Amino acid sequence: MSLKKKIFNYSLFILIFLIHQYIFLNFFPNNNGFLGHDYEYFLPNFMFGKIWFKNNFLSVPWFTPSFCCGIPFYPDPQTMFYSLQQFFYIFFEPILATKFLFIYLSFIAYVGMFLLLKKNFNFSFYLSLLGATIFFFNGYFLYRTIVGHIGYANYIFVPIYCFFLISSITHINSYVRKIYLLLSSITLSTFIYSGTGSLMLFVLISIIFILLIYYIINKNFKSLFIGFLKSSSIGFLLSLSKLSAVIFFLKNFKRDYYEPLLFNNTYDYLYSTFKSLFLFPDIDHYNNSVINNDSISLNIHEIEYGVSIIPFLAFLIFFLNFKRIKNIFYDYKLLFLIIFISIIPLIFNIGLFSIGKVWSSIPILGSTWVNIRWNTMFIIPLIIFSLKIFNSNLIIKKNNYLIIVLIFIVILQNVIYDKKYYHNQNYNPESMIELSKNINNNHIDTHIKGISVLIDKDEKIIANQRNDNFKIGLSSYFCYQPIFGYSLQKFPNKNLKFNKKFKVTDNKFLLIGDTNFSDDGKNLNFLNPSCFLFPEKNNCKPGDLFKKTQKKNLYNFLEYKQLEFKKNFIQTISNYISLLTFVFLIIYLIINFYNLKKANN
Repeated sequence: MSLKKKIFNYSLFILIFLIHQYIFLNFFPNNNGFLGHDYEYFLPNFMFGKIWFKNNFLSVPWFTPSFCCGIPFYPDPQTMFYSLQQFFYIFFEPILATKFLFIYLSFIAYVGMFLLLKKNFNFSFYLSLLGATIFFFNGYFLYRTIVGHIGYANYIFVPIYCFFLISSITHINSYVRKIYLLLSSITLSTFIYSGTGSLMLFVLISIIFILLIYYIINKNFKSLFIGFLKSSSIGFLLSLSKLSAVIFFLKNFKRDYYEPLLFNNTYDYLYSTFKSLFLFPDIDHYNNSVINNDSISLNIHEIEYGVSIIPFLAFLIFFLNFKRIKNIFYDYKLLFLIIFISIIPLIFNIGLFSIGKVWSSIPILGSTWVNIRWNTMFIIPLIIFSLKIFNSNLIIKKNNYLIIVLIFIVILQNVIYDKKYYHNQNYNPESMIELSKNINNNHIDTHIKGISVLIDKDEKIIANQRNDNFKIGLSSYFCYQPIFGYSLQKFPNKNLKFNKKFKVTDNKFLLIGDTNFSDDGKNLNFLNPSCFLFPEKNNCKPGDLFKKTQKKNLYNFLEYKQLEFKKNFIQTISNYISLLTFVFLIIYLIINFYNLKKANN
């Protein structure tokens, strides 16, 4: 390749990334200075992480006093203390950190998908660039990140994981293969420690589908299976501490407060899915078509899966030229896999099959009730199949400029998309920005002094900026914690009491409960979070308060120090296993990098 061609290719690669950032960085914050609504949950979490890091460095933040009057933190599947995401917010103010977070996720999505397609699936530079562009412009990643579904945005790590894994069995250098294997394990554990939560099942299924596609094309099932087994085993051991804590927490709070959202018929599901994937999602049609949605209607971000019109055009080309390009299916194995991939989300979304209801009854795994999320697994296979079709078409394969046109169709479709809903997101980060500045300048005493809730003149709770009150040293009674239900249906907070009332405005009052207030002379006015996690070991049940005999332990907790509590045997062993696995992994990585450098010299 000539130098001129290389410069053009690199410039095009960078230009696409810059266009992407130019379009979407303006949502962090939007024109009103606000962030997506779910940053109401994540931004306070990150700020708690910042306080905890300052006070305790990297020790495990098992619990937080900052919101919900004392609850588990590390065991929450959506918290991210041990992640790069958290470190952005430790070292930068919240808005800049959020911008860096989006740039980082975009880069991983873009480069990871490009490497997977170019290096592992051996597509041309331009077809790989097309696939990478479709992937990091996909609506699932973009709009989930904008609204604040940061854990769900971790789906973008799937391609880079598969690239590491496949490269660990295909690279010619043994040291490089070992390094790639360890990197794949770290990436897999990243899903767990970065708040992927209920999406983890869809992540694993997507990984398996990609590996199956690769196997059908390359016929090396044994090596691939062994590599995946090694990678997932190491990743599991790295994540065991977090996984154990999550399971022990969730088993006490089954998320069954909503019926699964299912379509009444196949047509409505296919129509909704087609529009969400290839055109623009129709949220009105979705909400009017699903059953069991009497209690709640979804917003449009929940059905964003857009991969642009390009994959649909690819499938049109395939059906119009079936006889000519049918050989891409390798004895129809890929065709059967396409059918299988298509059927799974369908049967989980159609009420007639009842599978969605059965799945929802499974503890932990069935905690999601928004079954349209099964459509996540369409995204990457659609891109790969599309490129296979384009690669079999000589007109497209040999015409790089035509592929560039397809790339800019993807971009154009994103530009013309009506983003009004996302421009009107309304979480005000001002209080968290101020808190971050105060933490940096040591201008604030961050310890918690009591519990609080805002009410109106009719004594109805005001649900706004629900987790922000720890900025003024108060822990929110009506907090934002989905594990307890969006209306806190399963939050056992009835033992908490308020003993002060302050007028904020004519229609807004602040109720405060002092932590040392007691109406029975036995308990203090704050939840003991260990009772949510290991109730038997700590001789209590979820919702129990600190006892007066535990006053010193409570005050340490309120000052962001470690809470003394008892863990069960499984959790203790899990902690040691994860720590030792991490230490050995780092040592093994260093050894292999050293050996690689030595061999190259």
